[in-house]
This record gives sequence, C-alpha cells and structure tokens, in this order.
Amino acid sequence: ISPASAQYIEKPIDYLLDRAYESNGLIDSIYNADIAARLASGGAFDATYYAKLWEMVGQMTQAQFQSATQVWANLIYTIWINNGSPSTFVEQWTNQARYFMLDQNYPNPFNPTTTISFSVGTYGYTSIKIYDMLGQEVATLVNEVKSPGPYSIRWNADKFPSGIYIYRLTTGESSLSRKMILIK
Repeated sequence: ISPASAQYIEKPIDYLLDRAYESNGLIDSIYNADIAARLASGGAFDATYYAKLWEMVGQMTQAQFQSATQVWANLIYTIWINNGSPSTFVEQWTNQARYFMLDQNYPNPFNPTTTISFSVGTYGYTSIKIYDMLGQEVATLVNEVKSPGPYSIRWNADKFPSGIYIYRLTTGESSLSRKMILIK
C-alpha cells in the first residue's frame, strides 16, 4: 500500500460494517470451491484437495488480503489524522488527564454491562450517579475523593429494567451528564 492510497474515513464503524458485508458475500464462492475440491480429491483432505481449492479461491484470497490491507491503511490514516502523530497523541492524552471530562459509555446500547470513562481536573470529591428517566437515583458508581487524571468504571445493570438512564459526573467544580440505553 502506498501512502498516497490511504483515505480518510468519515464514519469508521459504517466503513467496517460495509467491508464485513462485502466479505460475507464471498461465502458461497468458498463453499462451492470446497465442494469442487472434495469431489476432485474423492473426499480426502489431501494435496489434490488443497491444490484444487487454491486454484478456485487463490485469486479471490489474494484480493481479500489486498483489500484488508487497504482497509487497515485507511483506518490507521484516519486515526493518525484524528489524533496527530504518536508523540502528539501521548502529549494530548497527558494534557487531557488535567481536564474535567465525561465520555459516552461504551458499549451503548448495552446489556448488561457498560464502561464509563471520565477525567477529573482537580483533586477533590467526585461522584458518578445513575438516574432513571423519572430523575430518581438508581445507583452510585463513584463517591470518593479522586486525584486529577483519567478513570474508567464498569456498571453491571443486570438487576435493572431496560430503558434510558442518565449518568452524571459531579466534582466540586462541575457536573456533566450523558444518556445511555440498557436493552435486555
């Protein structure tokens, strides 16, 4: 892959799903090649089988490897553009730890566990609470003094009903909220 062939991907998840869908379309060709190779070898998995199989799927396999390499090049290029060079990325992460931040939970929607990542900008009391859509507190995930820096916490919602929940990060300085969806 030449550097000039890498392309920026606007929606990486959609891009990956499209590539997976395209690859899935090759299943019938592989299945038919396996049947032909078994017939050629009398049902044995011997040199005749593998020679016939490669004869039928070799070009397709090489094209898939080339395509996969291009996909990775595009994704790496996209990450590079979004985050800068590796030294810049490390510097940005170090600086991010100094800021107050609440990320979207992952995965979302989820069942039954999800991860919430956040950063605390100053030393002090920190809480993360979960609320239902009626505004009632249903869980407290963090309720302690934290030093500045990035953190992650998992929530296991196996005892809660499906629905939309709000999680709120609160420190002495600020408060941020986000929405998450539990689907069972």
